[in-house]
Amino acid sequence: MGIKNTNITTDTTQTSSACKSTCDTPGLQTANLIKIVTDDEIDIIFIQEPYTIQGKVIGIPTKYTTFMAGGARSRAAVVVTNKGIDTTMIRQLTWMQSWWKL
Repeated sequence: MGIKNTNITTDTTQTSSACKSTCDTPGLQTANLIKIVTDDEIDIIFIQEPYTIQGKVIGIPTKYTTFMAGGARSRAAVVVTNKGIDTTMIRQLTWMQSWWKL
């Protein structure tokens, strides 16, 4: 099994003007992302500044495992779409991070 690296952007500044009016909606961007992930069989998605409501990424199917840190104001999310990948989120400070908080 090989590793497939796909870089996908849903940044509306890079879309055509015809798509601008509909692609500005976060829900449509997420739907487009999910379509690409399904079509290209992508296993792991890294989302920068995901659209969230009540601490959950909007538009990501519940069949996928989603990880976010930082509560409702999360700046990133990791979505695992392949059930064959074992995942665990470790919420632990390193010694250096805890030292700087003193």
